[in-house]
Amino acid sequence: MVLTPRKEAVLQAVIHEYIATAVPVGSKAVVEKYNLGVSSATIRNDMAELEEYGYLSQPHTSAGRVPTDQGYRFYVDTLIRIRMLTEAEQKCIRLEYESVNHEIEGLLQETTRVMSLVTGLASLVVAPSLDNSVLRCIEMVPLSTSKVLMVLVTSAGLVENRVIDVPFIADPLELRHICMYINERLQGLRLATVRQRLLGERLNQVRTYKRFFDEIFSLVQHILDDRSHERIYMEGVSNIISQPEFQDIQALRGIIAVLEGDLALSDLLCQDSDTSINVTIGHENRHDVLSACSIVTAKYYIDDDLAGSISIVGPTRMDYVDIIEKVCFTADNLSRMIRRIGTAD
Repeated sequence: MVLTPRKEAVLQAVIHEYIATAVPVGSKAVVEKYNLGVSSATIRNDMAELEEYGYLSQPHTSAGRVPTDQGYRFYVDTLIRIRMLTEAEQKCIRLEYESVNHEIEGLLQETTRVMSLVTGLASLVVAPSLDNSVLRCIEMVPLSTSKVLMVLVTSAGLVENRVIDVPFIADPLELRHICMYINERLQGLRLATVRQRLLGERLNQVRTYKRFFDEIFSLVQHILDDRSHERIYMEGVSNIISQPEFQDIQALRGIIAVLEGDLALSDLLCQDSDTSINVTIGHENRHDVLSACSIVTAKYYIDDDLAGSISIVGPTRMDYVDIIEKVCFTADNLSRMIRRIGTAD
């Protein structure tokens, strides 16, 4: 259904008013606040037609109208105009990162806090895929004459360790030499590449070092196979409780259960989308309990490769323009900060 410019303006006015008030919108409010240059009766007729088209609904016969999922979808796809955040808004977000450490894990945790703060909604960040994580270093610490603690550290902030038995006296000087030998060959490679490189290195090793290459290969294989390492950071779920849409305790419990279920979340956040920004509205979400929610997701990158995503979860009545602008800016800013951390390393 093609809407006339006036009906588009009426729909936009209803959505803006409902976002601001969370109260069904009547024609009188549209006439008084949005200066569309037509009478209340004309607005009322347009709203009735928009309801027939599926863009608005009327909760009660005597009430005003509220946007439907279809109405919000048309609004997001057709009516809104996204701009860059102002310098002041950008500075405000950057300042929130001043105390963050130089580890990616801390940066991701801080991003959830910042986004929850500036949007007043729930914020989620999916950590970089471990396949694309870069090996920062391998370290070895002697625990006894025959046991060594091997520590693997990645650029994504993951630290994995394993105790291994060694076929010789674990001399610290010799362990350092082995670490240097291994790191020269593997440091700076993605874990998926490390796994492939180790296949060749293991075949070339016949004595002492083979034991270590075997153990490193086993550890990398374990990391890449263990999906529990797909970390999702979350902040601001309590913000949802304050939204008027979520006063039904039973419905709220369902929403929180989904948000706190990491396995369901990674499927939920639309990382497989071809677009850099994705908005899912109401019943478009893959979980029925999120039918009253919208999710805005933007991707962030490491060296031009997709790393993870930032998402904001809130009511379908969210301020889409404001949320999209802030999520996009923060995703770009996060990509830059991760790149700086990698350069510093």
